[in-house]
Amino acid sequence: MNLIKFRYKNLKPYNKFCATELIINNNNIKQTLYYNNLYNYLKQSFRLKHIYIDFCDIKTNYNTTTFLFSIYFGTLYLNKIKKRSKNSLLNNKKSNIKVIPNNFLKLNKCNNIFLQFNNLNNFLDNKKASYLYQQIKNNIQSLLKKRRYIIIDFIRLTTLLIDNKINVKLFATMINQLFSNLSKKNHNRFFLLIKKVFKIIINDNQLAAKNQIKGIKLKIAGRIRGKTRSDTRNIVVGTVPLQAHTNNLEFYKQHIFTVYGTFGLKIWISRI
Repeated sequence: MNLIKFRYKNLKPYNKFCATELIINNNNIKQTLYYNNLYNYLKQSFRLKHIYIDFCDIKTNYNTTTFLFSIYFGTLYLNKIKKRSKNSLLNNKKSNIKVIPNNFLKLNKCNNIFLQFNNLNNFLDNKKASYLYQQIKNNIQSLLKKRRYIIIDFIRLTTLLIDNKINVKLFATMINQLFSNLSKKNHNRFFLLIKKVFKIIINDNQLAAKNQIKGIKLKIAGRIRGKTRSDTRNIVVGTVPLQAHTNNLEFYKQHIFTVYGTFGLKIWISRI
């Protein structure tokens, strides 16, 4: 009988400068492919519920497989859970059991699967988040009037990025979410907002007192403002040494799919 057990606890912090979001501690190539497919399946299922994966470590031991997730629960997901019960994250286990497909358990011949979650919401600093909101409140009044939860998640993840609690991949994913829901008239306002946020991250004394970020660069290429030809916008704040080989340089790229076409997003973050 296949058993799926869940553990909810805070894990030890991992290396934030890891290049990949998925680490598989297994030498079997066939099982590695199974784990990768299952991870992509879980990633899409969590995304539909507004749960974002920042890091995943898969460990195998005989017939036991352990998934170590570091995830962020979105605002829309938390609002739905609060309506159901007070102990939202601990009591919501029955819906997660259906996430694991039975085909994976049969092919992998694995009896026990443990899912361990490191809740990034516990590391949020509400004072920093409220201060950042007050600084950019005038710039976000006209952006996403019907989807305010995306802006709230963007502010919270920005504070986690300042405290070095998340990878650049999760921050880029939230920028992707914010840009893909904009109309073409608000593209210029979006770039002004991003530039102001980057300046606050690096130069503001209240947020940058314990900050180790010295430079951020963002590059978005595509049909900006719905034009017929593609254009490129670069936002650079601080110093980002792309020519020098440094271990403290984080990079991530992905595609943004919108009604106006496909955009390319690249982001670099340089730390001290």
